Amino acid sequence: MGIVVNQSFRNTVTTYLGFGLGAISTLFLYTNFISDEYYGLVAYILSAANIMMPLLAFGTHNTIVKFYSTFKTKIRSIAF
Repeated sequence: MGIVVNQSFRNTVTTYLGFGLGAISTLFLYTNFISDEYYGLVAYILSAANIMMPLLAFGTHNTIVKFYSTFKTKIRSIAF
């Protein structure tokens, strides 16, 4: 397989495994080990984090480009 196809396949498998693990955790493990109050609290915190993340990261990309557009080190070249 080509490099792009191989990496795409691995990323797809990893994404599906992540969603599967999250679904199992949310549907079965949380409900068995956490009380109803804490389950609601965890769901609220995760939902609030998903809503707030784009707002808090709004200017981060522009700041990175503006202040770190060139990376300066004492070492000019690195040989691998």
